[in-house]
Amino acid sequence: MKKFLKYRTQLILVLAVLTSFLFDAVVVSAADIAACANKRTGVMRVASVCKKTEYSIVLRQEGLGTVGPTGDRGPTGPTGARGPTGATGATGATGAVGATTISKGDTGATGATGDKGATGATGSVGKYAVVTLADAAVTLTAAQLVNNSLFNIITMGTARTLTMDTGANIALAYNGEVLGSSFEFVIWNRGAQSATLAGNVTAILDDSGVVATNRIVKFLCMFTTITAGSEIVNCRSLHKDVNS
Repeated sequence: MKKFLKYRTQLILVLAVLTSFLFDAVVVSAADIAACANKRTGVMRVASVCKKTEYSIVLRQEGLGTVGPTGDRGPTGPTGARGPTGATGATGATGAVGATTISKGDTGATGATGDKGATGATGSVGKYAVVTLADAAVTLTAAQLVNNSLFNIITMGTARTLTMDTGANIALAYNGEVLGSSFEFVIWNRGAQSATLAGNVTAILDDSGVVATNRIVKFLCMFTTITAGSEIVNCRSLHKDVNS
């Protein structure tokens, strides 16, 4: 037992000498730990000031040897969880107006056939619009005269006069007349008495206007004056026998 204590005391002395040497040779840093070891028992305690019965010891957190090589890179950690969706950003400024396109686009495809329209009114017979006249003296209106009308007299118990409209009214109804523009109309008398076409100072009849019973007479008229408001038409008859 005495021998063991002797060896222990010698070991403590050696450690104390080495510690004292290291303490004297190396500057103590703030990261080092100052301690005291009992000279007899070897028990250490952390303290910056030692007693006479203790040895001063400096415990370094870093050794005196060289720094070892950098270790291998560890494996990549797992992908972290997706973070929450951020708030909607503010609306950006309105962009500049683009350039105007002046090129013509391609022709579109032909559209589908539309629905069938309603049946139109009954048209005129042949090239003439039929106007049936009553057994009375009447004025043949400008619209009737320039519309290639067929004035149809079915019943006429008394001789009647059919008066033409004025040249100015005829020009308005014709719409677009030039000097020499012409139109025609027909009077077909199937009544028992004759009918007579009468002109006026601006719708002039150049020859007889008598349309006897059972006769068809075509009249051809031409604009000879086209002064606005004072237009004049001259008309001439072309006789035909309905029975010929």
